[in-house]
Amino acid sequence: WQASPRTYFDFNTYLSSDRYNYDYTFDFATRLPNRRGENSIRFTELREWKNQAYSGRWQQQWNEIWQSELTLGYSNFELFEKGETTLVREQSNGNFKRSNRLNQRENEIGGYHLNWKHTVRTSADGLLTLGTRVLEEEVALQLSNDSLGLLANSAKAQQLGLY
Repeated sequence: WQASPRTYFDFNTYLSSDRYNYDYTFDFATRLPNRRGENSIRFTELREWKNQAYSGRWQQQWNEIWQSELTLGYSNFELFEKGETTLVREQSNGNFKRSNRLNQRENEIGGYHLNWKHTVRTSADGLLTLGTRVLEEEVALQLSNDSLGLLANSAKAQQLGLY
């Protein structure tokens, strides 16, 4: 948005999400003493992911030689995955034996940034740019197999840059 001949603003956003849900069962027979045994194996998989991002910018031309620009932004990504396999086998005594395997993963990455820069024309061919940039990012991860948590970790960090 051009607020004036020397002032400009814009705002941007992006949102998305998706879901994948898979479920398949395969029935099969095995040979048991004097008869057929009934068996099945089931595969399920669920995945969900989400993205979001927002940013804003302000540009200001203060005079013929000095211009400033401020940008702010935030983004986030989330992923969830769950896979399960279940095997059911008939035993020779007529009972059924069930075994199950479950794997799960969750990830999240997010952060924000701020950039504030000033550009000054020092001559017909020269520019001087000064500014600061601030970032903060956070990552979280969880992995599990069956009921055993294999990894649970998160980290957060900030960065500051001057130029």
